[in-house]
Amino acid sequence: MSRDYAAIAEWWFQQMGNRHRPAARALAARIRRAVSDVEVAAEAEVHELANAHDLGISAISLARILAEIREDGGGVLAKRLGPGLKNPVLSQLRFNRLIRSEGDALITALRRVLPRVDRKCNVAVLARDLLHWNERTRIRWTFDYYNSVAPDALTEQKGEKEILE
Repeated sequence: MSRDYAAIAEWWFQQMGNRHRPAARALAARIRRAVSDVEVAAEAEVHELANAHDLGISAISLARILAEIREDGGGVLAKRLGPGLKNPVLSQLRFNRLIRSEGDALITALRRVLPRVDRKCNVAVLARDLLHWNERTRIRWTFDYYNSVAPDALTEQKGEKEILE
């Protein structure tokens, strides 16, 4: 199924990212502070996200990460972490640990890394990558981390428009 990741980014902006709306700030704060998936699932907006984009239970993990983001932009997250920068945000060892993570460990790792990039990244691309966290995505992240050009086979998405910076 093809998803509209730009629409997920729009949902993020309307429900959590618009820092001028007290309700958006409050929802993001409640989700950031949630101790369990049940607390995240108790938010009506998370169900709106799940139903509008046919995400099912994946909406909970996605909402946890999106609640950490304050600004859409600044490029792809993996590019903002790596040695292509004057001061890399993540060492190679920590990056390797991140891309090997799955499930709750991935969510925790991303929640820890986002403050290091000022809670700013391309929301649509991050949503796509989280919803398709597989070997292909991880390999693409390695190319982004080292600021290398990824092969077309890694950047093309069947039936989807590529969402770039």
